[in-house]
Amino acid sequence: MNEGQNTLRKEIDKGINFVDYFVIIGVKQDLIFEDFLYQNSLETINNSDKINPEILSKFPPFEKTTINIDENMIRVKIKIIK
Repeated sequence: MNEGQNTLRKEIDKGINFVDYFVIIGVKQDLIFEDFLYQNSLETINNSDKINPEILSKFPPFEKTTINIDENMIRVKIKIIK
């Protein structure tokens, strides 16, 4: 890590920023190419564990000491519209 990255990390980690974390949550892109989605009923898809949201990206891309983001924040049950 270079000096500029270290400086940015220290400044962002102070906890006095307008945006502490920006998180994108969704499903993996590979899922849309799986035959499972196109060969099963909505009930089967809704009852499967294939559609699980996860953290796809976040800014800053490193862990901060002031905030903890983990997979538990996105535990939801998704239902596709019937």
